[in-house]
Amino acid sequence: MLNNIGFFTPHSTQALELPTTNLVLRLDGKQEDSITYAASPDIDKWADISSYGREVKALYSYAAPTRVTDGVSFSGSSQAFTNSVVGTERDNITAATWVCVYERAAFGGNQIIYEVSYPNVSTVLSVFKLNSGGGIRCVLRNSTGNSQSVQSTTENLNQKYLVVAIWDRPNLKLYIDGALIGEITTADMVPTTLDLESIGSSGNGSWFNGILYSLLQYNEAVDDTKRLEIEAYLTDRFGL
Repeated sequence: MLNNIGFFTPHSTQALELPTTNLVLRLDGKQEDSITYAASPDIDKWADISSYGREVKALYSYAAPTRVTDGVSFSGSSQAFTNSVVGTERDNITAATWVCVYERAAFGGNQIIYEVSYPNVSTVLSVFKLNSGGGIRCVLRNSTGNSQSVQSTTENLNQKYLVVAIWDRPNLKLYIDGALIGEITTADMVPTTLDLESIGSSGNGSWFNGILYSLLQYNEAVDDTKRLEIEAYLTDRFGL
């Protein structure tokens, strides 16, 4: 059933499943066995439960992200995950869909939820970046440093949001809670190879202050039917 903004509202009796075709990254805060603790509630590793089975590791052992109900909490200072082996399944991207469920605890300073970088180049693809005064953006940046973005400018603290960014070269769309927020036509923003990825910071700064519940990447620009299926699953799973 669709609600008045076109967002799928599941019936309680439906067994919803997450579409997994072309899914190359899946971090799920409700999946307890995907979490490895340094000493509870401090998290050492968070495992990707897609078929690729990679994991991200706490950037600093003395400042690990912490476990909270259904998600992972970042304090806004020194807490992040990193992975230096992104994997060839995410190279040579010509289309992609990134999805996250998050809530923000405080404004102040730009904050990175998810970012990947190019090897030996000081530029990054800031997939999900929070504006200092509120709102989220998806930033595409090429290896020469040129960037373009699409964004929202409003955001409430301590409220869950479901964000979907769809890049179908050269078009980039941003959806929040099922509603299309913006769409742009980009220049050539194709990353040929992705290297280091960071969750919760920009490598060593722009610290995220909030909770991340889910992070997904598909190596395709999903159509509306698949997007609605993804949104319906995450809405049901995380009580949005």
